[in-house]
Amino acid sequence: MTTMELEAQKAMLAREILNIDDLELVKKLKNYVSRTIAKAKAKEEEVEEEDLTPYTMEEINSWIDEAEAEEEAGIPGTPHEQVFANMEKKYPWLCQYQ
Repeated sequence: MTTMELEAQKAMLAREILNIDDLELVKKLKNYVSRTIAKAKAKEEEVEEEDLTPYTMEEINSWIDEAEAEEEAGIPGTPHEQVFANMEKKYPWLCQYQ
């Protein structure tokens, strides 16, 4: 698609949106557009694909052992606020509140 075609499509979409009289429809459209843009940005940010090789029980048990040792040593874990902030950054379309 050329730049001129893109701009023409955007202008046509804008005209259609400006002709909507229903507030609920505008809200739904806004949410849909926001989610779609967030998904597109997330795909652009993907640098490499995830390794989907299943974990072995040895790996899982070693992680549990590490976590238990850290807890016994008094080393703090990741606060839930930080976990949720990381999740919202990585998956913004899953964290949109209505």
